[in-house]
Amino acid sequence: MENEFEYGQDETESSENQITTDPSYLQPSENVWISTDEGSSYVSDPEQGIPYDFCINIVNRGDVPSGSFMVKFVLSGDADPAEEYYTDDVENLEPGNSTFLFYHYGPFENKFAVYHLQAVICSADGTEISTDQGFDFTINSA
Repeated sequence: MENEFEYGQDETESSENQITTDPSYLQPSENVWISTDEGSSYVSDPEQGIPYDFCINIVNRGDVPSGSFMVKFVLSGDADPAEEYYTDDVENLEPGNSTFLFYHYGPFENKFAVYHLQAVICSADGTEISTDQGFDFTINSA
C-alpha cells in the first residue's frame, strides 16, 4: 500500500504500524547562496554569461521523519513577475539530518538587474513550510 503524505499520523496504517511524518520542522540551516559548481563555492557578485546554481542546506529539527518535500527557489526583484524554480523531491529526511539541494539556473541575461533570491521549503503537496532570509545581488551588463 502506498502511503499518502499528511501532517501527523498516517491513518491508512494499523495502529501498531502507524507511520508518523511531519515536515513542519524542516528549516534552512543557512541562507541560500549562488555557486558556479553545484554548491562547493559561494559567489557574492554573479556575472552575466556564467552558468550558476541556486543552493541551500535543509535540516530536520523535529523528532520524526519529514516525509517528502522539495525546495522552491524564488527569483524576484527585476525578475518581474517573480520566477520559481523547483528542486527534485526529497523522499524523506530523518530527524537531526540535513541535505543539500540545488537548482541549475544557468547564466543571467546580459542586462543590468537587481535580484532577490529566496529558498522556500515546500511539502510534497506544495504547502510552504519555511523560508530563508534570501540573498540580494546585482548583475551588471557586459
